Amino acid sequence: MTLSRTVDVASVARYYKLQSSTLAKPAKPASNPPAGWTATEPAYTAGATNSLYTCELTVLSDNTWSYSDVSLSSSYEAAKQAYNAAQAAQDAAGDALNKTLYAACNTASATAAKVPSSTVAGFSLVAGASLRVKFTYANTAASPTLNVNSTGAKQIRLNGANSAYWTAGATVDMVYDGAYWQVCNTPLYGITATVGNPAGGNVYVDGEGVSVRSGSTVLARLKAGVLELAANSVDAIIRLCGGKGMIGYYADTDQLAVMAPTSIALTTCTTLPDGTVQPNDAGVACNSHGVLAKGDVQVWGSLALNGAAVKKEWSGSAVVNFAGGETVAVWDNATIRQMFPGCGDYPCVTFSNGDNSNGSWTIYGALQHGGAISAGGAVLAQASRPVTGYARLNYKVTEAG
Repeated sequence: MTLSRTVDVASVARYYKLQSSTLAKPAKPASNPPAGWTATEPAYTAGATNSLYTCELTVLSDNTWSYSDVSLSSSYEAAKQAYNAAQAAQDAAGDALNKTLYAACNTASATAAKVPSSTVAGFSLVAGASLRVKFTYANTAASPTLNVNSTGAKQIRLNGANSAYWTAGATVDMVYDGAYWQVCNTPLYGITATVGNPAGGNVYVDGEGVSVRSGSTVLARLKAGVLELAANSVDAIIRLCGGKGMIGYYADTDQLAVMAPTSIALTTCTTLPDGTVQPNDAGVACNSHGVLAKGDVQVWGSLALNGAAVKKEWSGSAVVNFAGGETVAVWDNATIRQMFPGCGDYPCVTFSNGDNSNGSWTIYGALQHGGAISAGGAVLAQASRPVTGYARLNYKVTEAG
């Protein structure tokens, strides 16, 4: 007699376990249903780094069961790898698009067509392409262009104009807008601007003018109609032409001094409606109390004090050589006209022998147009008695009238 029993497969079920990729592979389940496993397959979440494990539960008709070996889900791993690869490609593309490439340029200053000294790796001439160029030499050429990797010379533009200048060694950031290289170093301006160290030396610009400052203290200021120097100083000196001429104010004496190595020219001044005094010519020192002159002063033209004309004098001495009774020229017409302009060839002056210490000498011309103005208008000196040799003649010339 033969006895037999047939056992069939009653069911097969797949289970899933999602866990961190850093953990070891889970062990084969030991219970039915398996603890910590799920019969529903988890969907892949973009950017997830977990690992998905699977195993199959086989149940026989006699109610016995068993599990297959645990294995990684190939479909989940494929989805994860595909996402990571796509993300890496996207990041690389973004880096390439957003990266500012670098180039060096050795084109001469006067050459407008600028060309980088080597091929720029990764460069593509598309709108939005960024390039940072270090120029060995300054640019002095009008209408500069830039040709990168032989893609064509494109205008370099600053503030919308094909005009840009830089100093030697400058690094210039540019963006290609589809037609031109636009310089990105263009400054932006507000209602006010401070250039330099706000706590040290700086230039401050506002709606009224420009100030040179030390911190917030104004040293000099320029605005419409006014140039103010040494605004917050007690004493101040303006040096001209390397110090050859100076204008200084000294608080202890409350004086304005105009200094020059040879002479200072003075002319008339005009009082403006606001009460300020303005010179009518260059080289003038004016104030409400008049002009104080120390040292030798030469005046050209008329001179008046408190409205009254002042006669001018010209004094000195001259050495003349007499051969006995002859007349000798002391000055020529050009000298006389320089001393007293406006009188033509016969200056309207009178003459004497200065301190009268030597009565033997006489200077002709006692009258305004006296006879001494002869022989071409020269002022002459004549001995009243025969004398031979050199003698010093003291003189004083006074404006007539």
